[in-house]
Amino acid sequence: MTLEMRSLPQLRASSLFPMPSHWILPGKLAQKSTISSVGLGPHMAPSDHQSAIDECMRQVQLLNPKRPEGKMSAFTGPRSLFPPHLWGLKTCIQSPHLENHNPSPLPNLTIQKPGASLTAQFGIHSIHSIHVRCRAAAGRRAAPRQLAGTGTTVDAMNDDRRRESSGSRRQYPFRQDVQLQRRGSSMATVWWYLTKAPADQGPISLLSAPAFLPHLWKRSTSPLAAPEPLSQPAPSGQLVMVASMSWGAAAALIGLLHVVHADNPIVQTRYTADPAPIVHNGRVYVFTSHDEETARDFFDMRDWRLYSTDDMMNWLDHGSPLGLDAFDWVQSDAWAGQVVERDGQFFWYVPMSQIGGERGIGVAVAENITGPYRDAIGEPLVANNEIDPHTFIDDDGQAYIYWGNPGLWYAELNDDMISLKNDPVEVNLTTATFGPRRDYDSDRPSSYEEGPWVYKRDELYYILYAANCCDEDIRYSTAPTPRGPWTYRGVVMPPQSRAFTNHPGYVEFQGNNYFFYHNGALPRGGGYWRSVAVEQFMYNLDGTIPKLIMTEDGPSQLKHVNPYVRQEAELIAFSRGVSTEVCEDEGGGMNVNRIRQRDFIKVGGVDFGEEGACSLDVRIASGGNGGSIQVRLDNWERGRRVGECEVPSTGGWQNWETVTCEIDPEGAQGVHDLFFAFYPTEEDLVPMWPERPEDKGNVLFSFNWWKFESEAPAKNTKSIRRDEATLFL
Repeated sequence: MTLEMRSLPQLRASSLFPMPSHWILPGKLAQKSTISSVGLGPHMAPSDHQSAIDECMRQVQLLNPKRPEGKMSAFTGPRSLFPPHLWGLKTCIQSPHLENHNPSPLPNLTIQKPGASLTAQFGIHSIHSIHVRCRAAAGRRAAPRQLAGTGTTVDAMNDDRRRESSGSRRQYPFRQDVQLQRRGSSMATVWWYLTKAPADQGPISLLSAPAFLPHLWKRSTSPLAAPEPLSQPAPSGQLVMVASMSWGAAAALIGLLHVVHADNPIVQTRYTADPAPIVHNGRVYVFTSHDEETARDFFDMRDWRLYSTDDMMNWLDHGSPLGLDAFDWVQSDAWAGQVVERDGQFFWYVPMSQIGGERGIGVAVAENITGPYRDAIGEPLVANNEIDPHTFIDDDGQAYIYWGNPGLWYAELNDDMISLKNDPVEVNLTTATFGPRRDYDSDRPSSYEEGPWVYKRDELYYILYAANCCDEDIRYSTAPTPRGPWTYRGVVMPPQSRAFTNHPGYVEFQGNNYFFYHNGALPRGGGYWRSVAVEQFMYNLDGTIPKLIMTEDGPSQLKHVNPYVRQEAELIAFSRGVSTEVCEDEGGGMNVNRIRQRDFIKVGGVDFGEEGACSLDVRIASGGNGGSIQVRLDNWERGRRVGECEVPSTGGWQNWETVTCEIDPEGAQGVHDLFFAFYPTEEDLVPMWPERPEDKGNVLFSFNWWKFESEAPAKNTKSIRRDEATLFL
């Protein structure tokens, strides 16, 4: 089966890329079928969509002039494994035979051009492996190489057609860099390769993506023909047309992009809920509420927490910038809040229960996003037993605050952000504005329940909200103004977790769209012990939001972690057993504590470079017997152990010392998930690993920060962005 991609110069913002046939082809397809596909970029106008389909149909006729009897169809994306919004492409198919053939699990992409060609094959052989066949433009045929334990084969061979077209050949080295990562039921590895004749000069640009997440295509550019300038990156949110790219110097390459994905929930050190994301200074900050472990038959919530990331995988714990004790007029219920920035100040709108009264919405203010925050007005901004505030600042500078359960209200804010410009306005909740309620109630016919989140995109205003009760789902409506009128659009996230509530948050960051929510996915999690998670998504071509599912694998990582600068121990992609606390060491911040036997911390996507690390400094404190830190790659228990740090007793849980240990430089090379696995001394060893965390023996030590050293100068770590991906040569 061949996917032949043709350049479509009349279509702007188009992108061409391979499509696994077993995901998108209807029925069974003949072995000699020809597929022509046209990818539609997210910025294409609706009129261009039909033009793309028409051109696709025309190309099928051109490719198969002698077989007009085939079946032709146009549709959008895979409709089962991944919803259509994850593709945003149209496919037209012509086949004379539609029976008695199973589609190949290794569909390929071939771009034909005189003197040069790009050939790539992607596919999922099983849920745990990816098979890739590689074709090199030069060099002798190489035997297939089996990568142990992965089921992945790499086969390099000559391209006879290319030899005939390009004349005399130079022998170019054929090199492969192979890294595979298995994450549960997902494979987080991307392959591509290039065959190139000694022809045009210029940069080489490729499209690459996780084979199991075809919507996350990334552009890879390598300066193989330096000092020739690189191709300009694609605009944010736009995929590029491979067939129109310039080609680089003569080469035959195989490359690998190691793409790792975040872990959901994003915080494991405590229970968090009600996410409120905001972008500030190149980072995503997420303000959350905090479910105490002491909760039993109702919420026990006393403070709010803050976490941030610059790669959407590893989250830094900033502790608790605000608690109930900052307000003299409240007694309990630190529920869902939100922070906005204006004129260099940060305003945190939070609902609480007043002393001897009903709930109200207060305002705290700070000059730094991480706090400290203080009560801005000494009384509620909005009383009347209201919860779930959300503040939105429009392009004209007017700020609005929304709130409410079971009703929905809004008001304009004055420029000081701590007073209302007008009396609150109640929004008319109907089935037309917010959809029908799952269990119809004549007193409350619409589905709106709580948790409004308003934002603007392409001159259209969106409101996300928790709907129905209980279990809650997330739905949305749109309007031409922030005051309405609202039109119901549909369900964003159906109820899927042990938590009977949900709460939406949305942010755009580095050209990507992120949807935040909470569930009960952590151990012992549930309705009163919730956890914040995040999903990456793409809007449908018409601007509607696709239906999202809760996953354990969150967004793809945007850039790798540099291990040769100090990194905080509380920078975590995933962890087990540990907690965090305020640190009394120099520099303050937070540290990891309550470390027990067989707990671990994962830092995702760490780039050790080609030279590798030779030593590791860890900042530790122990009021007990100490223990050890095993340094492993890609798995906390079975991954390669590249070093071990012995942790002594320091005489106190905040008596900090720096310990240095040797690292195997041949092991700590390239990009890996880094694991710190914690083990006790013989005195604290527990023979059996019990189910209850408190029975895992004594607390061993606390952990503040870490830093690797390399004999070679540290190299800058290149970001993995939508429009650029690291190339390993």
